[in-house]
Amino acid sequence: MADAYPWGTQTPQARLSKLERDLSGEESRKTKYLEGHRAKMAEFEKSDREIRADIKVVQAIIERETAEAQSRELMKTIQKLASSGKIDLAALVSNPDGLAAKLAEIGAQASNDDASEASRKGDKGAAAAEAAPAAEAA
Repeated sequence: MADAYPWGTQTPQARLSKLERDLSGEESRKTKYLEGHRAKMAEFEKSDREIRADIKVVQAIIERETAEAQSRELMKTIQKLASSGKIDLAALVSNPDGLAAKLAEIGAQASNDDASEASRKGDKGAAAAEAAPAAEAA
């Protein structure tokens, strides 16, 4: 009857004890293995948090520098407009809200000037395009 077991001659009780010891050993090895990985994962997560914090700091610096550059550019534009006589700085200082309106007005005027210049170039281009087929036909 001992040969009737699929694992050989070992009694079922002995086989069960051996399997339970094997399982316990496997669980111990697995736990030790995972502890090493948990420690490494904690290191990676710490590094990830530090990098994300550094990214936020750099983004804040970039935003601040961009705002400062835009402010300097705006000041240059205002000074240029003031020196050309297009705006009165004394009036703007007394009414800062007027600055935005005046700059919008100057911007709209510049856009209109650009559009009319493009229109003039377009008219010349259209006349040249019409003249070219006429010259070829002759």
